[in-house]
Amino acid sequence: MVSTTTWYVCFREETYTNGPNVRPVQGDGGITPIPDEEIELNRPFILSDAQKSFEEKSADSNRLFLMEYDDIKKLSQIEGRKRTTNAANIDANKAKNRYVNILSYDHSRVKLRMIDDDPCSDYVNANYIIGYTYEREYIASQGPLPGTVNDFWRMTWEQSVTIIVMLTKCKEGNTDKCEHYWPDTVNEPKQYGDIVVNLISVSNMDKFDINIFQVSQGDYTRTIKHFHFLEWPDFSAAVDSTVVIDFIQTVRTHITPEVKGPLLIHCSAGVGRTGTYITIDYLLQFVRDHDLGQSVDIFAWVVQMRKNRVSMVQVDKQYIFIHRALTELIDRKRNGLLQSQDDTTILNEIVYENTAFQSDDDEEEEEEEDEDEEADAMYENSMKKVPDEHTTEL
Repeated sequence: MVSTTTWYVCFREETYTNGPNVRPVQGDGGITPIPDEEIELNRPFILSDAQKSFEEKSADSNRLFLMEYDDIKKLSQIEGRKRTTNAANIDANKAKNRYVNILSYDHSRVKLRMIDDDPCSDYVNANYIIGYTYEREYIASQGPLPGTVNDFWRMTWEQSVTIIVMLTKCKEGNTDKCEHYWPDTVNEPKQYGDIVVNLISVSNMDKFDINIFQVSQGDYTRTIKHFHFLEWPDFSAAVDSTVVIDFIQTVRTHITPEVKGPLLIHCSAGVGRTGTYITIDYLLQFVRDHDLGQSVDIFAWVVQMRKNRVSMVQVDKQYIFIHRALTELIDRKRNGLLQSQDDTTILNEIVYENTAFQSDDDEEEEEEEDEDEEADAMYENSMKKVPDEHTTEL
């Protein structure tokens, strides 16, 4: 990272007011009218009251949680009308988007260095996301497509990324979620454009893998750690919060002062599981560094993330999961189980043992969730010229 000064995110008091002309807006969960009403942006609560707040909002089939999340979607629709996605919609770039409705906002997109003065060569489907300490603490990215793997590695190199967090399997069921973008075999390097990636270590930690890469461009080489979480089904929060927090804590122990670039976080679309991970990572740091009399505002945090990338924390179940994870983080703090920043070298010193663009179908894909629950649909990109069909959500 590039700064030693803690950077706190401050949300100013603010409401969004819709004008009298109500019109259908394509947004989260389909086309819905935005009512003419004020939506309160700031909804803080005291950390010590987190369990009580969770129980109150969970009552009556999560009624208050669902109301809050519906407000997030309304605010996101309003925000989306202010933002442009011009680069993502250039004809030469359309095939680089895994889903046609998950596009990078222009103002926060990660720009690659141009190749041969080609203005389209700077596009990758990824956005900077603010963090607990830095304004560009994270990059939220879609999982690479066969045709964008080289761009993914260019982004990693140019942004000085040394930690990648992958939250999806490459294939889930019969659905391709992410191209396998690293070598299959240890010490058999592969070239991606002008970047060479050598897998030097693979460690299976039961719920996740840690891959260590030596990545080279020309005469320069750096080490990149790849944390691959294996237990989180797409479009859901069907995962144990304890397991997720343990994973996030493990990753955080590797974030030493030598880590200069942002953390690169991705799932398939780079919005649902990715946004959930980033939020819990933020909360882990916040709870670690503050007493329980301080207040936190998860609602405002999610709205803020969505100003930089569409649909972050993509379904209401993930929003509820974040609040559940917060109660566990607070319990860990009370029991002295949250590692301080001074402990980040502990796991980093461990030596890991080696264990070893789209078809023409343009259907809107909707995930089958629990009865009567409407989730945010993502539409697969029918312009990608790749051999296999990509269907799905996160």
